[in-house]
Amino acid sequence: MIPRAEYLASLPRKRVITSALIVAEDRRVLCIEPTYKSTWHLPGGTVEQGESPSNACIRECREELGVSIDLGRLLAVGHIEPGAEDPHGALAFIYDAPMSPSTFDSLDLADDEIRSVAWLEDAELHRLLSPLAFRFVQSGLESLDRGGLVEFDRDEGTTGSGRG
Repeated sequence: MIPRAEYLASLPRKRVITSALIVAEDRRVLCIEPTYKSTWHLPGGTVEQGESPSNACIRECREELGVSIDLGRLLAVGHIEPGAEDPHGALAFIYDAPMSPSTFDSLDLADDEIRSVAWLEDAELHRLLSPLAFRFVQSGLESLDRGGLVEFDRDEGTTGSGRG
């Protein structure tokens, strides 16, 4: 029998990431322009060791935006394939994060990490976000519209509809 520590060390590794979908009444989405990437993204980031995805989302928003958010329900989840930049792939969790106009007015961006923040309309989302971040937004909006949980990595042609 293989020792437990050796067995655990042999298991596949995946990063866990979390994002906040903040949607205005007119369906614009709050996005951040990071200083370290060429594309815009939703607020959020990597889940730290021992941290839950929801707590990580709250922490990341506080670090990036300088405000505490009230996290809503889990909207979407999915697997991100391994690639050249990330050989292990990741699991992503997208949460609803309602924000009042007064909270937006009090944003205090992490200058070393966030260049700017903006409410983006659909055409801007498609142009400024990475394809993956755009998929996060689409899946989150679908979940808000239809209810339930969206699995953004599930093809419509496989078992089920992609909605939980």
